[in-house]
Amino acid sequence: MVLEGKNAYTRIAMHQSKKANLTMHQSKKANLTMHQSKKANLTMHQSKKANLTMHQSKKANLTMHQSKKANLAMHQSKKANLTMHQSKKANLTMHQSKKANLTMHQSKKANMLIQE
Repeated sequence: MVLEGKNAYTRIAMHQSKKANLTMHQSKKANLTMHQSKKANLTMHQSKKANLTMHQSKKANLTMHQSKKANLAMHQSKKANLTMHQSKKANLTMHQSKKANLTMHQSKKANMLIQE
Protein backbone atom coordinates (compact mmCIF):
# COMPACT_ATOMS: atom_id res chain seq x y z
CA MET A 1 0.00 0.00 0.00
CA VAL A 2 2.93 2.27 0.63
CA LEU A 3 4.03 1.83 -3.00
CA GLU A 4 0.57 2.63 -4.22
CA GLY A 5 0.65 5.77 -2.13
CA LYS A 6 4.01 6.78 -3.58
CA ASN A 7 2.83 5.92 -7.08
CA ALA A 8 -0.35 7.91 -6.53
CA TYR A 9 1.75 10.81 -5.21
CA THR A 10 4.10 10.50 -8.19
CA ARG A 11 1.19 10.47 -10.62
CA ILE A 12 -0.37 13.53 -9.00
CA ALA A 13 2.97 15.33 -9.03
CA MET A 14 3.54 14.39 -12.69
CA HIS A 15 0.03 15.56 -13.52
CA GLN A 16 0.64 18.83 -11.70
CA SER A 17 3.97 19.17 -13.49
CA LYS A 18 2.25 18.61 -16.83
CA LYS A 19 -0.44 21.08 -15.80
CA ALA A 20 2.31 23.56 -14.85
CA ASN A 21 3.95 22.99 -18.22
CA LEU A 22 0.60 23.49 -19.90
CA THR A 23 0.14 26.70 -17.93
CA MET A 24 3.64 27.82 -18.99
CA HIS A 25 2.72 26.96 -22.57
CA GLN A 26 -0.48 28.99 -22.21
CA SER A 27 1.58 31.81 -20.74
CA LYS A 28 3.98 31.64 -23.72
CA LYS A 29 0.98 31.52 -26.05
CA ALA A 30 -0.47 34.53 -24.22
CA ASN A 31 2.85 36.36 -24.66
CA LEU A 32 2.84 35.41 -28.30
CA THR A 33 -0.69 36.78 -28.58
CA MET A 34 0.43 39.99 -26.83
CA HIS A 35 3.36 40.18 -29.26
CA GLN A 36 0.97 39.73 -32.18
CA SER A 37 -1.26 42.39 -30.66
CA LYS A 38 1.72 44.75 -30.40
CA LYS A 39 2.69 43.87 -33.96
CA ALA A 40 -0.92 44.52 -35.04
CA ASN A 41 -0.80 47.91 -33.27
CA LEU A 42 2.47 48.64 -35.01
CA THR A 43 0.84 47.74 -38.32
CA MET A 44 -2.12 49.99 -37.45
CA HIS A 45 0.37 52.76 -36.61
CA GLN A 46 2.10 52.21 -39.96
CA SER A 47 -1.30 52.26 -41.64
CA LYS A 48 -2.14 55.54 -39.90
CA LYS A 49 1.27 56.89 -40.90
CA ALA A 50 0.61 55.76 -44.48
CA ASN A 51 -2.79 57.48 -44.38
CA LEU A 52 -1.10 60.61 -43.05
CA THR A 53 1.38 60.43 -45.93
CA MET A 54 -1.53 59.95 -48.36
CA HIS A 55 -3.22 62.97 -46.76
CA GLN A 56 -0.04 65.01 -47.18
CA SER A 57 0.15 63.83 -50.77
CA LYS A 58 -3.47 64.86 -51.35
CA LYS A 59 -2.73 68.20 -49.67
CA ALA A 60 0.30 68.62 -51.95
CA ASN A 61 -1.87 67.79 -54.96
CA LEU A 62 -4.44 70.29 -53.73
CA THR A 63 -1.69 72.91 -53.46
CA MET A 64 -0.51 72.00 -56.97
CA HIS A 65 -4.11 72.30 -58.16
CA GLN A 66 -4.40 75.71 -56.50
CA SER A 67 -1.11 76.71 -58.11
CA LYS A 68 -2.39 75.58 -61.53
CA LYS A 69 -5.65 77.44 -60.86
CA ALA A 70 -3.64 80.54 -59.91
CA ASN A 71 -1.55 80.19 -63.08
CA LEU A 72 -4.73 79.82 -65.11
CA ALA A 73 -6.12 82.98 -63.48
CA MET A 74 -2.81 84.75 -64.22
CA HIS A 75 -3.00 83.53 -67.82
CA GLN A 76 -6.58 84.78 -68.10
CA SER A 77 -5.50 88.10 -66.59
CA LYS A 78 -2.67 88.37 -69.15
CA LYS A 79 -5.13 87.42 -71.90
CA ALA A 80 -7.51 90.12 -70.63
CA ASN A 81 -4.66 92.65 -70.69
CA LEU A 82 -3.79 91.52 -74.19
CA THR A 83 -7.43 91.97 -75.22
CA MET A 84 -7.41 95.44 -73.63
CA HIS A 85 -4.22 96.18 -75.54
CA GLN A 86 -5.87 94.99 -78.76
CA SER A 87 -8.87 97.15 -77.95
CA LYS A 88 -6.61 100.17 -77.42
CA LYS A 89 -4.82 99.32 -80.67
CA ALA A 90 -8.19 99.11 -82.42
CA ASN A 91 -9.16 102.48 -80.95
CA LEU A 92 -5.86 103.90 -82.14
CA THR A 93 -6.59 102.52 -85.63
CA MET A 94 -10.07 104.07 -85.51
CA HIS A 95 -8.48 107.35 -84.49
CA GLN A 96 -6.05 107.11 -87.42
CA SER A 97 -8.99 106.32 -89.70
CA LYS A 98 -10.87 109.40 -88.41
CA LYS A 99 -7.73 111.44 -88.91
CA ALA A 100 -7.46 110.09 -92.46
CA ASN A 101 -11.12 110.98 -93.05
CA LEU A 102 -10.45 114.43 -91.65
CA THR A 103 -7.50 114.73 -94.03
CA MET A 104 -9.71 113.58 -96.93
CA HIS A 105 -12.30 116.14 -95.88
CA GLN A 106 -9.63 118.82 -95.81
CA SER A 107 -8.42 117.66 -99.21
CA LYS A 108 -11.98 117.84 -100.59
CA LYS A 109 -12.38 121.26 -99.02
CA ALA A 110 -9.10 122.34 -100.55
CA ASN A 111 -10.20 120.99 -103.94
CA MET A 112 -13.48 122.82 -103.58
CA LEU A 113 -11.63 126.03 -102.81
CA ILE A 114 -9.32 125.50 -105.81
CA GLN A 115 -12.29 124.97 -108.12
CA GLU A 116 -13.92 128.20 -107.00
